[in-house]
Amino acid sequence: MEFKSLGLGAIFGTIAWEIGKQIFSHFFKRHSDAADAKRKMLRDDIEGVAKLACDLNETATSYYALPYDSDKAQELSRQIKAKIKTAGMKLHAVSVQLSELNKPKIEVHYWTAYKQAATAHLDVKRSGVWPDDDSRLREIHRCAHYFHISLNTARYACA
Repeated sequence: MEFKSLGLGAIFGTIAWEIGKQIFSHFFKRHSDAADAKRKMLRDDIEGVAKLACDLNETATSYYALPYDSDKAQELSRQIKAKIKTAGMKLHAVSVQLSELNKPKIEVHYWTAYKQAATAHLDVKRSGVWPDDDSRLREIHRCAHYFHISLNTARYACA
């Protein structure tokens, strides 16, 4: 065996190994960056649903603190309905993404209970405003709390 051909083979083999390593690391990095971006977007979407749920909670509390026939109450009623529809659509999209990634799902029954509690007395004629310690307001806050726990569980699973 000639040392000259052995030296050239080692040089070309080393070059081929380095090129292959660079190509492999490039594709692996692209794949991991895409997965990280998808997880980040999913966390952002879950945070968006949580923000809508918080806005809905504040709007519902404000609505029930106003007289039924005021213009502001009617406007808040329309806002509650719109926020519920928007949050429901976003929640469905997030649930589909979570199931594709085999992550823990958001408990939809918590959303349903929260939505029902917030809208059960919506546009129902009432004689006055609800006091702060009203059991119906406590039910809205309790349902919101459990819904947020479910959202946080899914969000931290995507970390």
